[in-house]
Amino acid sequence: MRILFSNHFCAIPKYGKSSRTFSLARELVHLGHEVSIVTSSISHSRDTQPDVCNTIETEMVSGVRLIYLKTPAYTTGNKAARLRNIAGFIIRYRQHSSEIVRMITPDIIIEGNAYTLPFIVSSRIARHARAKLVLEVRDLWPLTLFELGVSRWNPGAWMIGKVQAWALKRSDLLVSSLRFADRYFDETGRSPKAFAYLPNSADQALFAERQPVSHNVLWKIAELRARYPNLVGYAGSIGIANSVDRLIDAINDLAPEGVGVVVIGSGARKAELSSVVTKRGQDNVLFLDPVPKAQVFEVLETFDLGFVGGRARVIHGYGVSPNKLYDYMICKVPVLFCLATQDNIVAEADAGISVPDPAPENIISAVKKFFLLSPRRRTEMGKNGHQAIMAQYTYDKVAKEYLKRITALCEADKMKL
Repeated sequence: MRILFSNHFCAIPKYGKSSRTFSLARELVHLGHEVSIVTSSISHSRDTQPDVCNTIETEMVSGVRLIYLKTPAYTTGNKAARLRNIAGFIIRYRQHSSEIVRMITPDIIIEGNAYTLPFIVSSRIARHARAKLVLEVRDLWPLTLFELGVSRWNPGAWMIGKVQAWALKRSDLLVSSLRFADRYFDETGRSPKAFAYLPNSADQALFAERQPVSHNVLWKIAELRARYPNLVGYAGSIGIANSVDRLIDAINDLAPEGVGVVVIGSGARKAELSSVVTKRGQDNVLFLDPVPKAQVFEVLETFDLGFVGGRARVIHGYGVSPNKLYDYMICKVPVLFCLATQDNIVAEADAGISVPDPAPENIISAVKKFFLLSPRRRTEMGKNGHQAIMAQYTYDKVAKEYLKRITALCEADKMKL
């Protein structure tokens, strides 16, 4: 089977980071299929960028054909430049759509762009190639924008919601990492033809091939542990949605009890939070720069407790699937899960402690409770999480389920004939 993924900002291990799209693509190749990903030459989701000179170029990585479309450069904080990058990708995708069809002749097209607009081109390619069309949804538009404070009268929010509704009608299958995403579309009168919950997962291949991290990074963590023997860790984007600020506030009050926090990553609030910590003289917080995904596992294994948090949102009722959660669990790190949702694999696996609201006082109470547990009980939680991941949440298993779903689409067409 020939499968084409469309993912503008696709992260790639060769360029420092991994992603759901690439991990699935690699596993589908291992299952004997021809897989390609059309993506931008420039993406903030990578540490380094491929060298792309022409408007379209290809590269093979781990058996996956990457099709790079040359787009304008941008920086994360420059919204105008980022919009130019997005527009450039859509234009290039449309410009080279016929060439992509000739290159691949796809049987299945999986549209995985969060902002949905490239679906218009993917739909055109599917029509010309007579391919089945799958829509991957990670954000529920326009609800996600409303949750971020965008006005319900905003024309941009209205438009992106309409595009997603249009895409649903034209898709043969809706796939989401949000367990109850189909409920949202049913409630808004946009029920998909078919729905599959296929969660984000741990990249077991990358975990098996992990690389050592810099000794300087490990030395900094060891130095913090020498002063604060109980470490809570966070790895991921540092923004308002992740409640890292509340974690830092809580850890400030827990310093007398020997609790420190390691925050590894980048994001819009990192500089602000670092400044707050400095002004307070809070010496039980360590900020680290991001490291390549293949190296991050060694850092995670230094944590006693991994933090996952977020403000209470209506959208969380339809499911959550934070990548960091699976990385903690495959590393046998117990999890402090601070999200108000029924979609809680930490509780299901007995792999940590859960609180619905990441208010500092709740985090303080949960952290105290965790460090009062015996070392044996904490180790048991870590093992429970690892076992749950290996049993259900690795990309080889998700890829097999994905393949089952898309094979059924193709076989249904053959039966009609």
